[in-house]
Amino acid sequence: MSFKKKEAKLLALLAVIVYALVFYKFIWVPVIPRISDIKDKISEAEAKKASLEKEVLNISTNIAELHKLNAMNERVDQYLMNSSFLVDNLEYVNKLGKYLKNNITELNVSSPQEKYTGLQNKDGGSASGKSPVKYYETKIEFNAHMTYGDAMRLVKYLEGAATKTRIKKFVVKPLSENRQAENVEDGEDTIESKYDINIIICLYSMNLRESDRMFMYSSYKLGSYMDGKGSVMDGRNLQSFDDETMKSADIVIKGKSYLSGGENLQILCRDTDSKVMRIKTDNTVDIDLGFTGTSYTLNAADASNNRESLAADIVSEEITILVDIDMPDIKENENIRLNIKINNGSSNRIRVILNDRQKRAKVFDRNGAEIHGRSALEKLDIF
Repeated sequence: MSFKKKEAKLLALLAVIVYALVFYKFIWVPVIPRISDIKDKISEAEAKKASLEKEVLNISTNIAELHKLNAMNERVDQYLMNSSFLVDNLEYVNKLGKYLKNNITELNVSSPQEKYTGLQNKDGGSASGKSPVKYYETKIEFNAHMTYGDAMRLVKYLEGAATKTRIKKFVVKPLSENRQAENVEDGEDTIESKYDINIIICLYSMNLRESDRMFMYSSYKLGSYMDGKGSVMDGRNLQSFDDETMKSADIVIKGKSYLSGGENLQILCRDTDSKVMRIKTDNTVDIDLGFTGTSYTLNAADASNNRESLAADIVSEEITILVDIDMPDIKENENIRLNIKINNGSSNRIRVILNDRQKRAKVFDRNGAEIHGRSALEKLDIF
């Protein structure tokens, strides 16, 4: 009997040892790494929690900083031209030309230059520690012969637009006696003496594309007021227009009064001097331009169904179309309209420079919808 008790105790002890070995080998050992991983994850989660709690405490500070940055961006947008103000800026250049009254003698429009707000350190960053804002400056310099009263009215106009421009230079000098005599020979009004005005105006934009558009439009528009008497359509300035503008234009559409000599609507294509379309009209003319991969066709028809057509090659990566219309508001011109329909099946972008003094021309897409400013369908921009 005693033997059985000892045997039972040994068996019990052996069972405990076997259980301990199995628990250690198959349960405890595999679980230890998992416990360690869980502890690491708990530590990481506690660190993130501490960081989030810190961020929560800084939310009000961050919101205030965000409002500050938004306010700064709004002020920069108001001072520097962005795309939403482009129409206003084009109108600014138009009015500037009217104040100059065709009196420009010299003109220089510089291409946009990259600038940054704030002081710059040697590494190109901001000296204040804040990220600088990049913008672009377009500089317009011109000389004009104007009376003192006209010059002061010009200055008043420029100062009234101070949020968009900066007058970098303004110099007024009396014209020499010889220049005054030249004005008399040209038949100008000499009751009030004229002065030589030298002005540098800086235009600013946050967008390079908009700066380029302003640069091109200013060069073309203000260039049409050169030489005192001319518009780009009269004989003397027409030659200047051909020399300067035709170098970059692929198609030029020129319209003038029905009472002018010869055809009053001319369409010129850049790829060859021989491709010129001439039409005499006192009514609506429909012009269809169709662009394919490497060429285009142009068809024109007037109200009497007189038709003209031509074909030419595309020679520029960006196609430029100049539309220059100067048809005074007289009875003979009252029915003249130009409807320009464009179907751009090429990969090239199209730039239309519209200088339409009496609002007689309209541009349409392939579906007949009038284009105002930009057409994604035709990859076209109107300046």
